[in-house]
Amino acid sequence: MEKRVVDFTGVKTVWDFYTCFIEPLGLIGHDCGMVEGYVYARNFNALWDLILYLYDPGTVIVLKGLNSLPKDLDDEVRITKEIFTKLEKLDKDVTVEYEN
Repeated sequence: MEKRVVDFTGVKTVWDFYTCFIEPLGLIGHDCGMVEGYVYARNFNALWDLILYLYDPGTVIVLKGLNSLPKDLDDEVRITKEIFTKLEKLDKDVTVEYEN
């Protein structure tokens, strides 16, 4: 089982929010994050395009501190939950957990 923890602790800006996904989800590459030639442009469309069917069976993605983000990131929190719920339904290899 592979566990990937996206830690939102201390995030205060939208830029910081999107940056949290790069290392733990394997979006590392150039400055903006690159996987197999695709640039992670720090938006939800780019995130979705890169994470769908990317992970091995048994992968657990933990979203830590998501519910503790500042109010001005409420839209990001809502959309993140929608995206990872959809990911879990479409990619049976992935389990998503939430941690405070």
